[in-house]
Amino acid sequence: EWMKQPPNPQVTNNLDLALLIASSRLADKKHATAAEIATWVLRAKPDHPRARAILGATHLNAKRYAESLKEFDATLALDANDVLALTGRAVA
Repeated sequence: EWMKQPPNPQVTNNLDLALLIASSRLADKKHATAAEIATWVLRAKPDHPRARAILGATHLNAKRYAESLKEFDATLALDANDVLALTGRAVA
């Protein structure tokens, strides 16, 4: 329900909470939901490295390797130490 509202970049707690939920969904192998949440966050903050990394992981799971590498590279340009992006890039 909350994702039907446009994200508010001024309320970073909402974005952080959304990404915690997305990470949980990713761990539960609910990749479509994780991608939906990450995309929702990126609408408010296109340069959010964690959202990009989560989106990259969902692309990797779907074997969309070019898209996953694009997201992982974007993540690493923003945060060179992001473990999800580093690991995902190595796998892709």
